[in-house]
This record gives sequence, C-alpha cells and structure tokens, in this order.
Amino acid sequence: MLKGVVPEKSDVFPAAWREKAEIHLRTELPGPRARRWVEHYVRYAAPSTHPYPFVWDVLAPAEGPFCSDPDGNVLLDFHSHVAAAPLGYNHQTILQDCGIPFDPFKPAYHDAYLAAGSSPDGPLPPGEAVSEPRGALKVRTPGHLQERLLETARPFGFDCVFFTNSGAEAASNAIKIALHRRFRHVRAALGEGGFRQLFHQMGIQENPVFPGLYEDYPFFGLAARGGFHGRTLDVLSATHSRRIHKEGLSTLRWIRHFSFNDPNLESLIDPTPLTVLLREERLARTVFEERKIPRELLAFVILEPIQGEGGFVFPEPGFLTKVAAFTQAHGALLIMDEIQAGLGRTGCWWACEHFGVKPDLITSAKALRVGAVIGKRRDFPVTPGVLSTTWGGGALATSVGCRTVEVIEEEGLLENVKAQGNFLLSQLQETAERHPVVCNPRALGLMAAIDLPTEELRDALVQVAFRRGLLTLGCGERGLRFLPPLDVRRREIEIAMSVLEAAVQELEKESPGDIPLRETEGAQ
Repeated sequence: MLKGVVPEKSDVFPAAWREKAEIHLRTELPGPRARRWVEHYVRYAAPSTHPYPFVWDVLAPAEGPFCSDPDGNVLLDFHSHVAAAPLGYNHQTILQDCGIPFDPFKPAYHDAYLAAGSSPDGPLPPGEAVSEPRGALKVRTPGHLQERLLETARPFGFDCVFFTNSGAEAASNAIKIALHRRFRHVRAALGEGGFRQLFHQMGIQENPVFPGLYEDYPFFGLAARGGFHGRTLDVLSATHSRRIHKEGLSTLRWIRHFSFNDPNLESLIDPTPLTVLLREERLARTVFEERKIPRELLAFVILEPIQGEGGFVFPEPGFLTKVAAFTQAHGALLIMDEIQAGLGRTGCWWACEHFGVKPDLITSAKALRVGAVIGKRRDFPVTPGVLSTTWGGGALATSVGCRTVEVIEEEGLLENVKAQGNFLLSQLQETAERHPVVCNPRALGLMAAIDLPTEELRDALVQVAFRRGLLTLGCGERGLRFLPPLDVRRREIEIAMSVLEAAVQELEKESPGDIPLRETEGAQ
C-alpha cells in the first residue's frame, strides 16, 4: 500500500458535506461527460443490465447515499448498488481502516493463509516490522471475517464459513454442499450394491474415465418460483424470476419448483423407503412418470426469506416455518438465500430471524462485500478439494467486509434500519394514498417497495426518477424497490420521497389516460 494513496477526508469531500448535501443537477442526465464515459464502456463491453446511464465519478464528492457524476451532478442513490454498498459511499471508517481510495471498492486466498502481524487476537505488538502505512491500517483477515460472521449467526448454531467470489457462487456451493451430503448419506445407507442399483434403475451410466463415478447423480432440490439465486449456469436451475435469465440455457434436471407462499410441499414427495422402491423396481416410474421425489433423495430446499429480484415478495405468516419443518422432516438442508435481504438490511442480521426460522445454510454476498456460505461443519464435505476457489472472496474484500460488519455493530445500525425503515414505509404509504397509480407499499427495515399497475409504468417511473436525480431499481413485474444505505438519515429519506412525489406527478401528467388504477392491488 503506497503512502498517500488514501485521500484525506477533505480531499474526498468537504467536512460535513453529507449533512448539507442535496440533489443538484447542473446538466440533464446523463450529461455530456457521462455520455462519453458510457460510450467508452459499451464500445468494449458485452451487453448487460444497466437500467439507466448513471455514471459514478469515483474522484468526485460522495458520502452516504449522495454521489456525483463526471458532469458535477449530485444524485441520491436509493438502491446502494443493489444492496452491495450497505454503508453507501466513502464511509470514513472503511476508507481509513482498510486503506482504499474510495468505496464501494481481490490474491488467491484458498492457496494461502493471510496474516496481519504476529497474532490474529489483537493489535500489532511494538516493534513489529511493517511499513508505516500498513501499520496505520486496521487490517482484517478472512479469519477475522469468519469469526464475525459466526457471531451474527449465533442463533443458528453455525460454526463454519466458506468464502466465494459472488452471491451466485455462494448459492452454487451451498447447493453443492447439500448434494454432497445427500450423496454420502445415501451411499452409506444403501451400500455399494444398492447404490449401483439406484443408477441402473434411473438409467444413469457409469463414467467411462473414472470407474465408480456416474454421469449424473439423482439427488433433488426444491426452489421457489419467483426466486433469484444468480445467473451462473448451475444456479439458474434454481433461479425462476424472469424468462430472460433461463431461455435457451441448460439446467440441472433434478431441481423442481414450488409456489412461494404455498406450503403444500408434501404433494411433491413419495414417502416410500428408497430400499422398497429399488426392490420393487418402482424408482424410475416414481421419478419420471409420477413426477415425485423419493423422500430420501431430496437434498435441499433453497429460497429467499423475502424474494428480491422477483418483486420484494414477503412471506405469508407461517409459510417459512412450514417449509423449514418440511425440510427437516425429510432430512434435507434448508438453504436460506440472504444475499440481498441479509446482513442487517431488514433490521436483524438475517431476515429469516423475523420469521422464527433456523436454516441449515445461509448464503450471503452483496452487503458482505464477498460471497459466503455459513452453516454447521457437520454438513460440509470433509474431503479437501470438494470445495475450493482461487480468490475465495479476496484478502482486501474480506477485510472491507469485516470492517463493514463491525461498523454496523459499532454505529448501532440495526436499530437505525428499524427506525428509518418504519419512516420510509410511512412515507410510501402516504404516497400511495395521494396517488392511485401507486399501490402495495411494503417494507421490512430498509428493504422497501411499491408497485405500479404495469411494467411499462414502473419502468417509466424509474427513468423519470433518474432524470430528477434519484436512483432506484425495478423488481419483479411491477415493483419499484428502495435499498438506501443502512445509516440513511430521515432528511435523506425526505429528499428521496419528495423526488418520488414529483416523479409520480410527472408520470400521471404525461400519460393520464394510460394508467389503470390499482387494478392489481398486492401484485408484484
């Protein structure tokens, strides 16, 4: 780390800049400089998901939810990089302690262990031979973040963490952990002869290169319709939020879907013991003709406690506890995808805490700054090499993630999330009362949303809000989501709501005859 790389606060923005910051538009959005940056990027980049041409100038003033673009416009960010910037922009503790020039800001972790001085248990001892700049940093290693994460997950009895590079990779490894666990249990229960019979009846061939391995393993998973767990090819088997995510792409054939908020999962299961199905040669008919999952082949159920990309769909009372009971009764693992809802976003460390659910595995990313699978060691593969990844979150990323967790604790942000989340919800409810085009305001902590009557109107409102300096994102078919930083202040919510009010008024004025009013109350 070079001395002088980390700017002083006065170099990033003036003292108390956030306290007085407002949305300030010097040009239309995007301005001429922003357009040049966008043109430079798209000249080389593959098409991806950019809802509007917002350009963040990392060298310009930014703090909390306020940020600047290259044209000198100051905007208010109320999606926090899709919840991946939980402390907003340039939180001073993160900048100063982690030695990064700006935030939101990976060496090969799983091939080495990282140290910061002689001991992980305290500050550097006197005379430690490190350079002055590094000694000034509060370095946090992957081991420290693991320790902190397990403290947040104490209600679940977790004792094991595996770091990944992203949320999709976390979901992928959680599924791998559950499948491998079921594989071990079934092979031990059936013995080698019964195990071979399982594959014979399913029509699965032995691998021609590795004797004793098979071309496929028929261990099943269940996922919720509307759920989003990532875009990598294996995880797409569970993702079910938008057609564009899946069309034309292969998926794992043993993952099946159920309706979120429909707890009737038993209809998907055949309770007959696996040994009986094998003895009576009914296994293939049960799976392929009757479309049932043999109870002992169910490896996992994966779902979000609150569906994010699928529309901020909240669980009905008792739904999650029934799913947890079902999963436990059939010896499978309950994987709770907390990638968007977790790490304080809802006012608890983990959103499933609100619903009295104790999952077997939690996947995290976004706000954590790294991907992670958290669970109990007994469920993880014990053979080295089953789980591994080159960067494994990255040394810098895990340090930033650890300080993020500590800041949430030190600044009491869980309580702030609850208080400001209640205020945000009340403001959204008042907006809905004034404007029939807005319906179904909902929130848990600072995970909030409203609905518009159609997808087209929702998308139009996102664009109008952007042109007025407020950054939001759509979700689901008609949802508009709000994900401000966890330390958001009442004044900042009031600014955002005033822009939303003006944007809704503009939308109603521009297309009054095209707006069906609340014909689908409650739909996302």
